Amino acid sequence: MQKGVVKFYFQKVDGSIREAWGTLNRKYTSTITSPNKMAKNETVQTYFDTEKQEFRCFKKLNLVSII
Repeated sequence: MQKGVVKFYFQKVDGSIREAWGTLNRKYTSTITSPNKMAKNETVQTYFDTEKQEFRCFKKLNLVSII
């Protein structure tokens, strides 16, 4: 995610599986303000969703696969 856009899957709270395209690369998010006001939580992964064009997050334990 640091180098580019990654396709990955995670399980949502309702049990369904979500396909996501996301990145942590500033090249894709440089014009968008990151959610710095949020409290840090080591169990949650925040990423920039390149399809929705906004920041999202998921529980790290719910990560299913990275392609």
